[in-house]
Amino acid sequence: MFGRFLDEAAKLYSDALQNKCDDASALMVLYRLCNRIRLTSSARVVDSADTLARIIMDAYLAPNMSLAEVRSNWIDRRVDPLRDFSEACREELQVFGRF
Repeated sequence: MFGRFLDEAAKLYSDALQNKCDDASALMVLYRLCNRIRLTSSARVVDSADTLARIIMDAYLAPNMSLAEVRSNWIDRRVDPLRDFSEACREELQVFGRF
């Protein structure tokens, strides 16, 4: 389930950086996965998923970014909104022996 959430979040985040969207239905898959994660995961994983969903929503509301701006954020400023969620999941999987 973590992988599916990451796949959907990455797809939506990349879309949000280049497009504006007033249709909340695009986020419903992400919210559904977030709530499924909430059923079985630690508070840190859930908080990270919620934060990532807010980052994506904020990105849809922010001005579009050029590829150069995306690169600058990712490489120069080390902005990676999926990282905290990924690290929280890795820790949880290690604790429960699923990794």
